[in-house]
Amino acid sequence: MARQVIDQSTVQANGKRGEPATVAFNKINQNFAELYGNPRVGSMAYSSTAVGFNVQGGYIGWNGESSSGSMNFICNRGGGAGGFSWRSVNADNSQGGPPLTYAYDGTLTVPYLVVSGAPIAIAYGGTGGTTQATARNSLGIGTDSAPTFAGIELSNSNPYIDFHYNKSAADFDVRLINSAAGILTLQGAYEVTGRLASAGTWCRAGLSAGRGGTVYNYNWTGSNVDVWIDNTYVGTMTLFGSDYRFKKYISDAKVPSYLDRIDAYRIVNYQRKVFGAVFRGDGTTYQGLIAHEAQAVNPLAVTGEKDGVDESGNARIQQLDPMALITDLMGAVKELRAEVIALKAAGHPAPEPAAA
Repeated sequence: MARQVIDQSTVQANGKRGEPATVAFNKINQNFAELYGNPRVGSMAYSSTAVGFNVQGGYIGWNGESSSGSMNFICNRGGGAGGFSWRSVNADNSQGGPPLTYAYDGTLTVPYLVVSGAPIAIAYGGTGGTTQATARNSLGIGTDSAPTFAGIELSNSNPYIDFHYNKSAADFDVRLINSAAGILTLQGAYEVTGRLASAGTWCRAGLSAGRGGTVYNYNWTGSNVDVWIDNTYVGTMTLFGSDYRFKKYISDAKVPSYLDRIDAYRIVNYQRKVFGAVFRGDGTTYQGLIAHEAQAVNPLAVTGEKDGVDESGNARIQQLDPMALITDLMGAVKELRAEVIALKAAGHPAPEPAAA
């Protein structure tokens, strides 16, 4: 509603000057309604500080902050939350833009911020840049940065980290991906220049085969390489190192008869059965020896003991020493050769010496 002006100069029909009293009072009432409802003014000046703001409501003043010459907007929140809110609406107030709010606790909420001048410095909560690239570089997380974090947590269906060697434009050169629950997969070659400790290496039948359910480990005892499948010792890897430099107390083996020893070995055919956690039969027939039987013939040809177990109750598999068995055969061959020489000598006596 526009401001109502009271005409005080026009001469009326009754000879009096100005509008009738009833008309004037009506305009005064309309002006008061405008003033105390939603007054509309072309401009308004404030030249002193706001006073009386100990009563809830909104106040506007000037020069109230230590005579700094600034405008003052004061909200006495009363029993409410307090704060300020600014927003823009369309012509008929049927739609409004997002509000800018300033809460009682000092929190300023801005839907988004566009800086037209210098970027907001990092020290003041900004990014130090007006573009994504400069902001990332200023924060130390640009494409050529080497940021330091106390930890990184990736959360997704298959979280991954891609490596691009020499800034390759390919999807990735090497990828580290959480491919399944509890499994971290490295897609690419893996080279370790230091030492690697693991609970075990999954077994698989060649590069193209899927992994099995078991793992293997090797353990160097100082003399041999023991082989473990899961928690089961399955034997010693056959190595034929025979350098004199790691041997001591060398002496000739004294065996009454290698032939008798060879004769005492029981050669058997057998198939493997399901035993323990890792041994599985496949119907294949083998030829060989029974470890504890061979041990009774030559204790040096077998390691371990019959029905042996470790401290956890897992079977300790007895192992044949191929070199001991080979040298038993070599000893038997030597004895046979000696017998052959003796037989030849008996069949062909030495010629008698010539007569004088």
